[in-house]
Amino acid sequence: MAANANRGRQLLTAGASTGAQLELASLQALGVHTVTVAIGFPILYQPFLTWNGGLTDYQGFLSFYKQLAVNIHAAA
Repeated sequence: MAANANRGRQLLTAGASTGAQLELASLQALGVHTVTVAIGFPILYQPFLTWNGGLTDYQGFLSFYKQLAVNIHAAA
């Protein structure tokens, strides 16, 4: 839930990354071996972000999800 694309710009805060890491650690403690991350459209669609006035947000969203993928793989 911490990485839900519907949170929009909240994902660009430092707390979002921390929350996602805590959620991942909790899942791992429960014995979960597989997670699925759905990145909802249009969160990484640059034309939408341009239209929405948040073109600079694209790099932040991309970095968030790239780091999340690194954290998930590291937890495996």
